[in-house]
Amino acid sequence: MHEVIKVYGKTILQAIILVGVMWLVFRGVTDENGNKGIVEIVSGHMDRQTENPADFETFYEESQKAPPHFETAITGYLKIGTYQMTDIIKAWDYAENELQIQLMKVISPDGTVLENKLDFQMPGVYEVSVMTEDHDNRVRYAVVNIPVNE
Repeated sequence: MHEVIKVYGKTILQAIILVGVMWLVFRGVTDENGNKGIVEIVSGHMDRQTENPADFETFYEESQKAPPHFETAITGYLKIGTYQMTDIIKAWDYAENELQIQLMKVISPDGTVLENKLDFQMPGVYEVSVMTEDHDNRVRYAVVNIPVNE
């Protein structure tokens, strides 16, 4: 115990002095509801928060909604050519409403980054990075591998 006081005594004393000074400064403070002193003000606001838990219930309901999800609209291989995003990948929100998809990046089978369009000019597996956002601002990113055959 002697070692603890020797090592941490100065810090403990400073903390006690700080709490004392704060108590002296804030004991005369009054809020708009007539609560006087920091303890009454804090406890007055805490009572108000526990009386109406609607905010928590709303937060809980919103947190139970699933984020947007992606699905490929094709099965098998694609042929060489240019495609629209909606022909290949689709996205839905928690209520199964279709969402717009933003094309982030397309990487060809040889590793080159293509312009932001689905223009498949050689056979192989293309890596397509996409993003969507629902009306509740839930964002989802995905990387979809698309096989292309001649």
